[in-house]
Amino acid sequence: MSDRDAHLEQARLNRRIAEEMLQRAIDTGDNVYCQWAVTAAFYCSVHCIEAHLDTVGLHSQHHGDRDTKMGRHCPTHVYTAHNALRDFSHEARYLIATFSPTWVRMVVLNKYLSQVTRFAHLDQVTDSGTSS
Repeated sequence: MSDRDAHLEQARLNRRIAEEMLQRAIDTGDNVYCQWAVTAAFYCSVHCIEAHLDTVGLHSQHHGDRDTKMGRHCPTHVYTAHNALRDFSHEARYLIATFSPTWVRMVVLNKYLSQVTRFAHLDQVTDSGTSS
């Protein structure tokens, strides 16, 4: 498995965790699950970006390094979406932010994360009929 494929697989797993945490938030009413959904969505984005950077022969050592490389190798809307996800994740982890499940679905997953996953071709189907 190439580094790109490994990053895309990790992105898929992180997105699945975000979806599962969002469903738990809906089922239980416990905001901690929304916080983890937001955080998992950010890490899905991280791996989508790393998959893209791999296609141009790059890899990031840390978030700041990734930010610099994104500025050079990603479209502005992807850079903006990723940074919004990073900021939301920071708020969830360090500022104990409260998010509604509806907001997580509409803003985090459907608006920002979907921009990054589309750019990275996360759901692209290969000739074999499986996601790449």
